[in-house]
Amino acid sequence: MKFFKNNDIKVLSEYNNTFFEKKLLSFGYPINKSQHIYRTHVDWKSMKGFSFFYDYIGNDDITILLKRSKLCNPERKIILELNPGSPIIELSSILFSDNWEDIVNENSFGVSGISTDGELIFEFTDDSYYTLHSNFPIK
Repeated sequence: MKFFKNNDIKVLSEYNNTFFEKKLLSFGYPINKSQHIYRTHVDWKSMKGFSFFYDYIGNDDITILLKRSKLCNPERKIILELNPGSPIIELSSILFSDNWEDIVNENSFGVSGISTDGELIFEFTDDSYYTLHSNFPIK
């Protein structure tokens, strides 16, 4: 990712198409069996979650909302799955909140994230719905 310095991110795994799902399962999250339709790892229909449309003009407010949410904590690290073929990375939640739009725009298959402690999960879909799903309130 061109906007990060090497010491900003930690590569956890070269691309492995089961790494992220195994991480979700290890924390007890339900897996979406219809990923090819909904383009999410998590089965959001089977759990309490929050979602909203994120791809609109003037969506700078999402940065503010992320920074006010439980996600943005100086001690919190998150794990991201990006495009197929990209490594699985870990970075600070603050760095993600500051750069979420660039990260999402650079990845044509959406972005999935989970906090390293497994408490928080979120997914930005890259389909005709452009939905931000999370298990914590953002908006």
